[in-house]
Amino acid sequence: MGKLTAGVKRWFKDAVAEGNARGDAIVAGDSFAGVWISNGRIHHKDRSVALAGALAVVETAGSIQRRGGAFVAAGGFGVFLPGRKVDNRELFLYVQGTDGVIVAEPDPGKESRAREFVSYLNTRAAEAG
Repeated sequence: MGKLTAGVKRWFKDAVAEGNARGDAIVAGDSFAGVWISNGRIHHKDRSVALAGALAVVETAGSIQRRGGAFVAAGGFGVFLPGRKVDNRELFLYVQGTDGVIVAEPDPGKESRAREFVSYLNTRAAEAG
């Protein structure tokens, strides 16, 4: 195998740094359902939004459906439910940041923990400014 290019080396270094930050967030309790806080940002998969000014909410599919079947967060990103079979217990955790939106789907059996985490996120966002 040949030498690693500078770009590949940088990619590995960034991946390690992100993994370490995510691990630190999990240990500190700053993580739930793949959503985690690190360096003033809220992350989920390949998206992240600023912590300062963010607003987090948990909704069940049943409550979304009773309101007409959709929620749409800033930037037009959201969940649309009509026309598909819906488990009313299905959960959606969405975070609206000043620079984007994150939507995660926590385990329905962990609704209480999801609501605690949303409260924690909103408190951290308020403290961040």
